[in-house]
Amino acid sequence: MMNTMKSFRAYLELVRPHQWVKNIFVLIPLVFARRFFDFDLVLLSLAAFAVFTLASCSTYVLNDLMDYEKDRIHPDKKKRPIPSGRVTTVQAFFLWFALLLLTVVAASFMSPAFLIVIAGYVLMTVAYSLFFKRILFLDVILIALGFVFRVLGGGIAIGVVVSDWMIVLVFLFTLFLAISKRRQEIRNLEKKSKKTREVLTQYTIDLIDQLNAIIVPIVITSYIFYTFSERQNNSFFIATIPLIVYCFFRYLYLLKNTRFGESSDDYLEDWKLLIVGAVWFALAMAGLGVT
Repeated sequence: MMNTMKSFRAYLELVRPHQWVKNIFVLIPLVFARRFFDFDLVLLSLAAFAVFTLASCSTYVLNDLMDYEKDRIHPDKKKRPIPSGRVTTVQAFFLWFALLLLTVVAASFMSPAFLIVIAGYVLMTVAYSLFFKRILFLDVILIALGFVFRVLGGGIAIGVVVSDWMIVLVFLFTLFLAISKRRQEIRNLEKKSKKTREVLTQYTIDLIDQLNAIIVPIVITSYIFYTFSERQNNSFFIATIPLIVYCFFRYLYLLKNTRFGESSDDYLEDWKLLIVGAVWFALAMAGLGVT
């Protein structure tokens, strides 16, 4: 019984439940289309969320299969199930295949268009795991595109067309987060960073800072245009502009002065960002009948 529980925990850890929150991007079309009181659409959105969770779980397993030797050098990743020996590579392969098969079957019950989006997402993540994560810039671009797929999938699931501005914002914002994570990996792991992730041999902190200096003004400008395009639907939305500016300033400060940004858990540890995020959500929802 104890061995069974240990195996279950190891498999659960392998699919990284703490990362499932990333799939909340699937719900964005439901919220901003003001359809969150439509029970049928809520169920469809949750179903899409579940399918993307299955797909992302398969990606995590495949990534760990490809990187387990490098992960043994990483101070935190060496504790993961495959590098630590709690799950064998054969067991992980069969888990990956089962999750992949379950993803395709579940997506086929949604709609043909949604199945195409899921297929595109899965193919992209497999290509990322096998090849593209070693290519400078392409690695972070594909990570950001993964979030665009989530938003598009969420829109298709409920029959809502995602706006061009929303696609641009999601891509640029998640690109900023992905690049910033690379920066902190280099900073926090120092010499070990190049051994744990091959592409880090090509990045430098100065280069990433220059990239962020380009991306951040574009994101903020895009967000300003987006808020003006939405002001007829929500007059409170324009008031969120200073909050977004503060969040980026705060984030850049934390990148420069702390270890913040390498782990997704870090976002829950900075109370200032959490408070501003809560105020942003209240204002964003104020004109949509939620508050």
